[in-house]
Amino acid sequence: CACHMVSDYQYEKSAEYLEAQADQKKEELFQKFKEQHKNCICKMHMSYNYEKQEWSLHYDPMRCICGPGEYCMLRGRPLSKKTGNIYYDLKVSTIRKDDTFFAGEPVVTITRGKKFLQSKVSVDICEEIVKRKQEDIFDKEWWNGYSMQALYDPDLKVEILNVRVATRLTRDKAQDTEDEKAGIYIGYEADFAKAKKKWKQKRKEKRLEQTKRKIVQKGWESLNDTEQRFMKKRLSAEQIEALQQEWVTANEHKDEAEQLTLDL
Repeated sequence: CACHMVSDYQYEKSAEYLEAQADQKKEELFQKFKEQHKNCICKMHMSYNYEKQEWSLHYDPMRCICGPGEYCMLRGRPLSKKTGNIYYDLKVSTIRKDDTFFAGEPVVTITRGKKFLQSKVSVDICEEIVKRKQEDIFDKEWWNGYSMQALYDPDLKVEILNVRVATRLTRDKAQDTEDEKAGIYIGYEADFAKAKKKWKQKRKEKRLEQTKRKIVQKGWESLNDTEQRFMKKRLSAEQIEALQQEWVTANEHKDEAEQLTLDL
């Protein structure tokens, strides 16, 4: 190995010195690049090649972190204060495969109002994403399960329709009616999310009641660590104590009944 320890360390001959020199050169080239582009640059969209010693700018709106109303160096103006999201419709087509009379018929489902971004951003950024990154919308859906489904369903077809920028979701009831008449199943992402949330809430309530009964019948110590953490999140210390007291009282009555039976 060409690298080895030395007893007389000299900064000018060290790796730290070379790194500092490289960083200094990097900063000098950055300032030069900045002047050439009249300060219309953003480091979030820039990369530096150490081998070629040059900066490059590749605009990717998915990497933007500026909020609504903040000044954009690339545009030379503030971003729009109006916020929104990118909505699109997902169309999934296949052929029915079963042993019924309807086997071989097309099955088409359209899910409307799907959101591409997790949260709202400036509509300026949304418009740039629609203009430059529509393939990312398809990739998001394709790799979220349809790529596996396509392995055993050669008739599967996934399409992204009606990509648009909007401040909120709107519904075209007339179009929905026409599509349903044509035999297309129509659903909305917001409705699915609401139904899923409601189902989870009912499931938690059912679990809470089951655990309550377990405390009353067997006591707090009968719960495992997961069940105890769940109950502490859902109930106050006073409520847990009241359930525990019910178990104590029930045991006392049980002991009295057993003693009375023995006496008889």
